[in-house]
Amino acid sequence: MKRLLLGMTLSFCVLTACAPSPDKQLETAKAAATAGDYRQALSIVDGLPSDSAAYAEAQVLAPDWRHRLETPVRPSDVGATPVPSSPVVAPTPISAVPTDPAKVAKVVENAREVQAMLESYGLDFNGKYPTNFAGLAVEAKKNKYWKELKNPLNPTLPAITDHRHPLPGAVAYEFLGADKAKYHIHSWDGQSKPVLGKDGKVFLVDGIY
Repeated sequence: MKRLLLGMTLSFCVLTACAPSPDKQLETAKAAATAGDYRQALSIVDGLPSDSAAYAEAQVLAPDWRHRLETPVRPSDVGATPVPSSPVVAPTPISAVPTDPAKVAKVVENAREVQAMLESYGLDFNGKYPTNFAGLAVEAKKNKYWKELKNPLNPTLPAITDHRHPLPGAVAYEFLGADKAKYHIHSWDGQSKPVLGKDGKVFLVDGIY
């Protein structure tokens, strides 16, 4: 009996040691998404443990991936006639939406809401900011200063996205600097172009503690 239990324990340890960490799985999912395989990316993040930081970050990225998976690819989008059996190798472009100035103003409000959450985080961590939005989300929800945001231009799209993948009506947090004391918040209009301020320049929240 002892030998059986020992064997089962060793087998569990071997399986645990061989299993990739949540962070590694998330990196694999990101690579799959970059290659246009959103189905594989979503399959990976669905298996992440819900108590991991990687899972929290995945919840920020997954809505964008899911939308791109569900958006049909047109020949004009990829520059060539698609072959039915060929995998998609380029991200699916998101269709532009009409730009209503009043709704674009709401995008700016979302950027300011993210800034408010970041400043609360900075107070809790002695002037340091999170390296990604998922880190902010975990702390903000735990400490009751989280704001649930909606995309004012297209409710089917996420309000928060990765700064490297603009979406109509979305905003994005970009961590800057090894000292963790500076950031940018980007925002995009209905054509996925940077929102312009009243001075005609790109609106960018430039935060530094």
